[in-house]
Parts: sequence; structure tokens; C-alpha cells
Amino acid sequence: MTKWKHKVDLGWLISRQLCLTATDIKDLLPVTKTGRKRTVSDEDYMKVYARKQVDLTEDDCVSYGAAARGHILEPYAINMWNERMPDKLYHWDDMVVTRLQFKKFGLGFSPDAMSCQMPNLNGTTMIAMDNVKYIGEIKSYSPEKHFVCGHTKPKDLDERWQLAVAMAVCESIEKAYLIFYNPSMSISMYIVEYTRKDLEDEIAMVLDVEQNWLTFIDEIGTKHVNQFTAGGLRESQIVDAIIKEEELNPEDEKTVIK
Repeated sequence: MTKWKHKVDLGWLISRQLCLTATDIKDLLPVTKTGRKRTVSDEDYMKVYARKQVDLTEDDCVSYGAAARGHILEPYAINMWNERMPDKLYHWDDMVVTRLQFKKFGLGFSPDAMSCQMPNLNGTTMIAMDNVKYIGEIKSYSPEKHFVCGHTKPKDLDERWQLAVAMAVCESIEKAYLIFYNPSMSISMYIVEYTRKDLEDEIAMVLDVEQNWLTFIDEIGTKHVNQFTAGGLRESQIVDAIIKEEELNPEDEKTVIK
């Protein structure tokens, strides 16, 4: 069995914390996957906000299994796409795209592929732009899910929300492609095309969620009185201190951190 392992850029993960991404949007949508209305509570916003406050480390950059496989297969999917499709795509990796007028915690997305090449920004992991004509979102699922997604109506694919977020960020995007890629299958690629009109309802809902989210962010500082943001050891420093103490006193019975 193949053991997939992949490491992303820490700067990219930190840049994602500064944005409202499709991962966050799905937790704040006022509708369920089946289209039924749901109430979005302060707790839902709090949970998303909490993710933005975590001190990320190099350990958070490593993925295994299906998640790692998805990252690794992206350029192979794009190569196959470019051999067969007229709209040429370029691979993007570890980059967050935002609006030209970006506000902290506003919308951002991490493209898999776009109609323009990713610039070399010397380590920068966030770029503001709005000159993209089309994008590709690659999904390398298990055989079962690959086949099911390939035969699901476009309007019922949950992945369409990622494309809606990208279109909400870049008004220049005319088309977006969902590319389901599994090179172990006889039908290794399914392609679903969306125009802005196809996703106009989703785009409008994403923009509404962003506005509600930014309002929440503006108010979050007034919701709690007792907050400590400075002083004390960070968790990574505590772990280092424990490891150092165990090395100095190897015979003592202590909590072991692996």
C-alpha cells in the first residue's frame, strides 16, 4: 500500500488564517447540504474564529493518506487536462488569492489551477488579483466517491461552494472547472463546468456570509471582558521545556511527549 505524505508551506497556512476560506464558509452557510434552512449561531462564528487564533507550527504542515495524495496528484491532473482541453491551466500551490482591496478576515481562496501562471513572490504566500478568466479545482477522491461525484448533477455537488468563493473574490473569473481525478480508475477524470450565472445564487450567499462574518469580527472584542493576549509560555515552548526536563532527568517518571 502506498504511504502518501505531503508537507505544505507554513506561511500559506498562516495566510489562510487571515482569510475567510471555503472551509470556513461551509460552517457559516444558512443552509444545509440538502438545501434546508439552518440557523447560524454565535457559537458557529466563535468556532471559525477560534481556528484563526491557533499558533501554527511545522507539525501542522504535514498531511498523510488521502489528504496528502490529493495534493501530490494535482500537477498530474493538470497535465492530463492540458493534453485534452483547450483552456490551458497552470498549477498553483501554497498561495492564497484575495481581493485587490483586501480586509483582514475577508474572503480568500487557495487555487489548484488558474488561467495564468503563479508568480514567484519570493516566499510570499498571499496575493491580491482580479485578472483571472478561469480556474480549476482538483479533487482526487477514493474510487467510490470519484465515481459518485462524476455522476452527480452539478447543482448538487458540494464542491461547487469552493468555486463560488473564488468567483466572489475575483469578479474576472468567467468559468470554473471541477476536475475529479483518480488515475487508478478506467475513467480517471470527470469534468464539471460552471459559469458565473450557474453559481450566482451561491456567490450571493457567500458574500452575505462574508458580511455577517466581518460584522461579527468587529464586535468580537466587546463580547468578553477578561482576556489575556500576552505573557506566559506558548504551548510549543511548554513542550520544549518538558522535553528538555525529561532529557535532564531521564530516570524520573514524567509525562512523555511523542
